[in-house]
Amino acid sequence: KYNVAVIGAGVVGVEMLRVLKQRNFPVNELVVFARSARDIDVDGEIYPVKSISPDAFKGIDIALFAGTEGEKGAAVTYAQEAVKRGAIVIDNGADFRMDPKVPLVVPEVNALDVKKHKGIIANPNCSTIQMVVALNPIYKKAGLKRVIVTTLQASSGAGKGAVEQLKEESILIAEGGFNNVRVSAVNKSMPQQLAYNVFPHIGSFVEGDYTNEEWKLVKETHKIMHAPKLKISATTVRVPVRTGHSESIYIETDKYISVDNVRNMLSK
Repeated sequence: KYNVAVIGAGVVGVEMLRVLKQRNFPVNELVVFARSARDIDVDGEIYPVKSISPDAFKGIDIALFAGTEGEKGAAVTYAQEAVKRGAIVIDNGADFRMDPKVPLVVPEVNALDVKKHKGIIANPNCSTIQMVVALNPIYKKAGLKRVIVTTLQASSGAGKGAVEQLKEESILIAEGGFNNVRVSAVNKSMPQQLAYNVFPHIGSFVEGDYTNEEWKLVKETHKIMHAPKLKISATTVRVPVRTGHSESIYIETDKYISVDNVRNMLSK
């Protein structure tokens, strides 16, 4: 059994706690860390949250990071501290994904890469994961010339605040119409209206007038599938649902492969 720490008590951290329980993961001791100590209720079970610090990782075997990204985020601040104290870090955020010394792993696609870790293992973007699981068997069987993908991403992808914004806006529209949203909405986690709206702008615009969310699909797929020259074009779209991303993917293969063959591979 393992001593496990979940770092972050937001939407992702809560889902990690659920999955650990659902999968009956062999946990010896489970600890939840966040910026401040408190209790959280997950499906009727109370989890005490402890204040995070470098020494809090003593005795931890696996540290699952689900906190804020960026230079002031939990992973950048504490991941190396956890590794120094003997933990293996699995980071859900973007901070280490493109680090050449950190494996970016989807078990169904490149499980062997996990052996290359030096204390930190990165978890890809949610949209990348579901795409490479579908693409990889086709790539192995028939090769790929190019991929064109459009993602339809739920509010949960933007965090707990966006989920609450969608809920509040939906209630306001139901009670008083669309004008009521503009006037009365309190929780504005995102600048755009989420309820009854679709917008193809996730993240900030970067090179080539793509957003950084779109570039994640390109660069992470190259790294995971060991296919740096694969041509990928991505459009990422926010849609007004609580949780659950989906994608439309167009592909061209190097070799002919029948639709029935593709269906059989994906069904396995």
